Amino acid sequence: MIGYFIFCLAFSLFAFGRGGGKWVYIVVFPVFLYFLPSTGYDYDYYERAYDLSYTVPEAPFIKTKGIITAEPFYILYQGLISVFTPFNFQGFLVVNFILCLLLIGRFFVKIAKIDKCLMLVYMAPVVAPTIFYFSPRSSISFSLMVFALSFLVERKLLMYVAFSFLGAMLHSQFLLSAAYFFAAYFVVVTFFKRSYRMTVFSIFILAVITGMAVKLAPSMMGALSSVLSFLPSAEVAQSKLHYFNDGNSGIRITSILSIVVYPFFALLLSKVRGKYTYTRNKADNDIFCLMILSVAFLGCAVNVAYFGSPHLAGRLSRFSDYLGLIVIMPMFFMHYFNRYFSAAVGGGLVLLSPILYSAVYGGGHEKKNINIWENTSTGRRRFKLCFKAKRNFFKGMRC
Repeated sequence: MIGYFIFCLAFSLFAFGRGGGKWVYIVVFPVFLYFLPSTGYDYDYYERAYDLSYTVPEAPFIKTKGIITAEPFYILYQGLISVFTPFNFQGFLVVNFILCLLLIGRFFVKIAKIDKCLMLVYMAPVVAPTIFYFSPRSSISFSLMVFALSFLVERKLLMYVAFSFLGAMLHSQFLLSAAYFFAAYFVVVTFFKRSYRMTVFSIFILAVITGMAVKLAPSMMGALSSVLSFLPSAEVAQSKLHYFNDGNSGIRITSILSIVVYPFFALLLSKVRGKYTYTRNKADNDIFCLMILSVAFLGCAVNVAYFGSPHLAGRLSRFSDYLGLIVIMPMFFMHYFNRYFSAAVGGGLVLLSPILYSAVYGGGHEKKNINIWENTSTGRRRFKLCFKAKRNFFKGMRC
């Protein structure tokens, strides 16, 4: 990953220009996907499941002999590419990246008026390697959720339901986000014509209720399991419920962004929506701003509810956290300052990424060594200054 980190630093310089810098990342990143070595963690399970895919005469028509905890829809998705194309697993990662880029592209080309190069700079240090390299199941599902959100901004509710459901079936951790945005949309369209403040307050109340419901989830395991049993991915979704009771403890440094920074930035962006147009179509501007605010409020609510459980909070708020990083932050700095300041902040995030996201750059994605406080077995608290993360960065990274 040392090579990828250096590339991200170099690529961040393109954000200061107005040329076609985005194409540098789009062309070079697939090369890293193809040649980066195995992480020794989930990567190997995904690779074996891909290589051992085979067809069967009955539904779901594609199965795998590999051992992997994944939704049937994802096994079908990667199995189709494995069985019917000549690509190896590394080739699949490249094809998956291109497909996801096309899905995400609709949001950034047809809806959001945001600089593509800036978006990629903010996406490069953690979002891209996490979803495209460490966990390809997250990439296609996240991309479908962004794709679905673009239809919600255009008030095409049925299209949103179809694609968000498909995204959640590919990765069940997006079920909460899909359901929340569906409810938030009705709150927005119901109250916006009456009052902007009432709309914001209603979205906030919805986020608070969602956060309280998530916090009470451990006491409602039976009911949750019954609801999830109706889904095609019921078995996998139900197997993940144990995270509510036995998730690791600690504090995630980047949760501060989700709790404070993203909601504050999104609120300021929505307040000046009459002065600035953030969308290609002016008619979509109000819905866009308020839905982005809803995204930020959801991430805040989940991270507050499970502030001491970083792994669980990170899973439930992944969509909000990622969209906050690649949409809300660059848009805020772009509109309240200028393009160069936004590019400088993006470059700073790239520079700090080995410390902020040590789980990504420390040699293995499942090594969640990103807490600054950690409960010890004796109940005492130790302050960790991420020395191990820095050491792993300079000693353990390859490529």
